[in-house]
Order: sequence, then C-alpha cells, then structure tokens
Amino acid sequence: MKKTANKIMALIALLTTLIIPAYAQTESGGGGGGTSSDSGIYVVQSPDLARDLGLRLGHQGSIYYSSQSIDWGYTETQTYTNVTGKYAEDVLAQLAAFQYNIRLKNPDDIITVYAYVNSDNGETLFYGQETFKVGEKPKIQTWQQFVPILKNVKSAEVIPLKDDGTSGQPIAMQVSSQGELLWSPWMSGAPNGLLAVRFNDGTLITYRLSKPVGQSPSPSEGMASLSVRGHYIFVGNDAPVIDIIEVWDRPTVYFECGKGWITFDVRGVVQLPDGSTMLERPSAVELTDENGNNAFQYKLSTTGPSSIPLLGGKHRVRSFQWNMFGQPNTLYTGSMGEKG
Repeated sequence: MKKTANKIMALIALLTTLIIPAYAQTESGGGGGGTSSDSGIYVVQSPDLARDLGLRLGHQGSIYYSSQSIDWGYTETQTYTNVTGKYAEDVLAQLAAFQYNIRLKNPDDIITVYAYVNSDNGETLFYGQETFKVGEKPKIQTWQQFVPILKNVKSAEVIPLKDDGTSGQPIAMQVSSQGELLWSPWMSGAPNGLLAVRFNDGTLITYRLSKPVGQSPSPSEGMASLSVRGHYIFVGNDAPVIDIIEVWDRPTVYFECGKGWITFDVRGVVQLPDGSTMLERPSAVELTDENGNNAFQYKLSTTGPSSIPLLGGKHRVRSFQWNMFGQPNTLYTGSMGEKG
C-alpha cells in the first residue's frame, strides 16, 4: 500500500494543453522591392499575419520538465522530448501528448515546464513556461517570439516616427546566422513605424509598417503610380496629401488638386557616418504648372508636415531643397582600365 502511495506521488503523468494567444495590435503594414528577396515581408502589416506565418513555419518542438529535487536515480525518469511536425499545431499536439515521469525527493517542490516551437533553422517561434506542483495539471500558454522574413539581410532597424514627423531612437532588429530578419510581431502594423533593411549586396530598402508599398508614396487619399523611379503621381483628390518617404532619389511629383491647402509630408532616408539612419525633410519646394512654367518656391518646415495654399489645377514639383539627402555621386576620375 505504501509503495502504491509513493508511486502515485512520484509519478506524474499529465497531458499538457498549449494555447497560442492572440495579440491585440494595430492593423496594417509595409512592403518593398529590390534585388533581394521579399519573402514574408507582408507580415509587417499586422500581427495576425505574423502569427499565421509563424504557425506554418513551426516544424520542430520540444518540452522539458524541471525541478530542484528530481531524483535522477529513478530509472524511469522522463523529463523531455523533441518532436517534428507539419506545422505548429501538429507540433503542439505532440508536445501535449508527451507523458513525463519524474520522482521528487521533496514532493512540495515546484515543477517548471518549458515548451518551444522552432523553425527548421532552429529559431524559436513560440515559447511558453508554467509552474505547478505534484497533482496539478499545468496549462502552458505559449507566446510568439520572432518570425524569420527576408533573405540575405545584413542589418535592420525600425525607425519610429514622431507626431511632428521627426524620427525617434531606432530599434535594432536581430538577424539570424542564415541572414534572415527575425521580425518582432508586436511591431507589425505600427502606424508610425519605418523598417529600414540593409542587404548583403549593399541595398538599403525601407518598408512602411502601416502600408505595404515599399518606396512608393502612401497618400492619405487619392492614388499614386508611375513606373519612373523617383517620380510620384497624386491624382483623383481635391486636396491630396503629398506623402513620400524616399530612399535613394530626390523625388519629383505631379499632382492634381482643387483650390485649397495642400499638405507636403516628404522625407528622405539619410544614412549617417556611424551607420545609423535618420529622416530628413526638405526646407523648400519649387512648384510649376503642368507645363513647367510659372515657377514658385515655398518654404517648408523641416520638423513636420507643411501646408501651402494653391489654386486648383495640375502642378509639378520641380525640386525639393535638401541638406543631406540624395547627394549627387562623385564621377569616377580614373582611366577606364584602372581598377579601383
């Protein structure tokens, strides 16, 4: 009888329920182009998209039980298991079915259980832990950690945009040993976020977290499209917002508007000598009519969006006045056969 009682106390065989929680975050996201792969970039739009991708990438898992007074001399001890599956739900079901078997020297000690769901490359996608005592059934809630996106990434950071349009302190992102960006889902869809990614080939691409349009403009209303790099079109709106974040080229703009105040919210990404990035606003804009005539220059605020009064019609931005953004390249002065 005593042996049976000791066995009941010593052997704890539990099925563990693991739950993936839902994050409550703002919707929407960013995107982009370039010579490097855009694999998975859409998940910066919204945390539910990031979670969905993570669930589909979760092919490996492990669960481990620990306590200070485990009797390792007990020959039937089973504290952990590793599994593989088609997706995270499959992995979690296998982990939940694992029947551990331990004997505690002190039955009052706390038992801690750890659960992991990993990608094929070993990145932890979901993680959870719980504590309990002998006779209790733990319920483990796992939380999404990262989701790997993009390829051939050298470095990346998220630049928060302040209400006045200036940039806050950049948030450095982790990059895996395989060159994948380990995206933090809690930032997905942030309406004031800009993801700047530098690839191994030197390419720098930005992705706006609130709309998947990469380097293309994101007007509050109207539409913008043209296949000329660095040139933007805003039409179909009585009073558009000229909203541009440009990475490489000093932009030009064509837009139509009704009579009223037109807002310019234009920024250029500048890389500083220390490798960090900042957003610069132009100090002035030169406008013409659609034929390039009747030029006028207007001062713009360098600390936030600017609004200027215009008559209705079709207008062109001939140029913006910049301080650091888009500096012209120095021409090569060596001979054509000389190697630099």
